[in-house]
Amino acid sequence: LKFNPRYHALNSTQIASTLYPILPKGGAGMIKDGFKLWRSPEGTALLKRHNISETLSRIEQFSKGLGGPERMNQQVSFLTMYNRARQLGLDDVGAAAYGKTRGNLYSQFIGLTTDQPWAFRTLDPMGVLTMFQRFPIKQMEQVIDLIKDKNFPGIAKFLSVYLTLGGFRAATFGGAGWLT
Repeated sequence: LKFNPRYHALNSTQIASTLYPILPKGGAGMIKDGFKLWRSPEGTALLKRHNISETLSRIEQFSKGLGGPERMNQQVSFLTMYNRARQLGLDDVGAAAYGKTRGNLYSQFIGLTTDQPWAFRTLDPMGVLTMFQRFPIKQMEQVIDLIKDKNFPGIAKFLSVYLTLGGFRAATFGGAGWLT
């Protein structure tokens, strides 16, 4: 897992493709506010206080080549959802829990044991070979949630982002389209 410019370019689009669709109207502004907070001393302190650094799996953490964009994705997603929770009236601790759950686990596809079939965990206990296999599963979960919740603006955002970033093939879970 060495430095790969194509990976970094693709990974840098993850906030648009996984966080933006689940935000309510005005989501682009919420992400912009998350980026502003990320660059501020207040944001740095908030990330440190709630222990949000690079919430990565063991293998991803060992690899220096995955660092920059993934760290940004994790931190900005947490801060965006933290701000959203504060707007909804949650206190600091509740907003941090919401930020971790919706910002990191749900929108950034942090790998959980429950996301990996038993065979993956048994044949590849370190997760090297199956590291990115959870992404299509988590994407499908997001789309199913959007449909189940009748969140038609979210579905439209999801499809428009994937069509823009990768064409029809990416929008239909057939890969990353012209990005790969």
